[in-house]
Amino acid sequence: MVIHIKRHSIQFFSAICVLLIALNMRGSLVSLSPLIESLRSILDISVSQFSIISSLPLVCFGLVGICVPRLSRVFSSGIIVFVAIFLIVIGCVLRCVAHYPIVFLGTVFLGSGIAILNVLLPGIIRELFSNHIQKMMGLYAVCIGLSATTGAFIAVPLTEGTGQWNAAFIFWGVLAALALILWLILLSVRKSILEKPSKVNIERVSLLRNPLAWMVTFTMGLQSGLFYTLVAWLPAILADAGFSKLYAGNVLTLINIVSIFSRYLLPWLCTRFSSQSWIAPILTIGYASVWIGFGFFPKTYPLLWIILGGMASGGTLSYSLYIMMVRVRSYSQLISLSAMSQAIGYTIAAVWPWVIGQIYSINGTWDIALYCLVGVALFQGIAAWFAGRNVFLSDEPTETPVK
Repeated sequence: MVIHIKRHSIQFFSAICVLLIALNMRGSLVSLSPLIESLRSILDISVSQFSIISSLPLVCFGLVGICVPRLSRVFSSGIIVFVAIFLIVIGCVLRCVAHYPIVFLGTVFLGSGIAILNVLLPGIIRELFSNHIQKMMGLYAVCIGLSATTGAFIAVPLTEGTGQWNAAFIFWGVLAALALILWLILLSVRKSILEKPSKVNIERVSLLRNPLAWMVTFTMGLQSGLFYTLVAWLPAILADAGFSKLYAGNVLTLINIVSIFSRYLLPWLCTRFSSQSWIAPILTIGYASVWIGFGFFPKTYPLLWIILGGMASGGTLSYSLYIMMVRVRSYSQLISLSAMSQAIGYTIAAVWPWVIGQIYSINGTWDIALYCLVGVALFQGIAAWFAGRNVFLSDEPTETPVK
């Protein structure tokens, strides 16, 4: 009885640690945008310089994320996660210094730490919570969404309330430090996280010629591109339609709130079926409706567009993460697929907001850009449909170990 209670206590503490880490994976990044004017003044930088540090984390997601499988063959996952959280702490500290090169360096550290966690945490969840994967993946996705929503929401109030321009970065630095301390405690309790790679049979796997791996990658990449485009340009689309900045901001906030529910419900729904392909068209219709609705009929049924936008943006992330976890048969496959899908995926995500901005700049209207976004949603749905089939990486003839 005592052993049973102790096992459940350790499992509960493990869940707290993982979810607290997830709460640190977006907030410190999105806290930057609401403070654009004050930060430009304090750091004495141009709009282009600010845009560099805004997009730098996505670049880190791509460049650093692809290196994680190599690290996982040398070091234990527990140690790598510790280093990743430490990088986030250092990044937050450096971003509190009113000097652009130091803020730039801090952003590199921050983006690199989060990039590592992007790749490793799904695998750790699969290993630590094998009997509750859908529940933990739902909570994990919810915490990432809460992190992004909270980061954008509290940045200005914290700055104005404390009178300190870097108050938001201090807040996220303290939260990351707390996650670091709890992770150290967990490492002392769950020794399996510290196992050497040789003990968990880490194998180098090549996925570049695997069709299923590419479908999962496009599913993750295109949904990331759609989400970051939504965050970057929906307020501008609504402003051009005659709405106030306050209204546009409230719409984006409501979409993020609705997305929290879909992030949690999607993994639960996915477990009820061996194939998840049928879910893909529903999410595609949701995303396409957002761009058509807010782009061409913003004053007609706005609540419907908000609900569809929230369900699509949250649902596609959870769908991508869930598919990534259940289409593999081993930990090494999961790490390789996670690295490939997120590294390439976030590279796509970094490009799309810029592409849409350029299309708008050339044409002076949003029409062509909106048609392009509907097309991207359709392509994402097709990739998600193929990725959702009840097949595995090891069933594909082109997935082979690399000697």
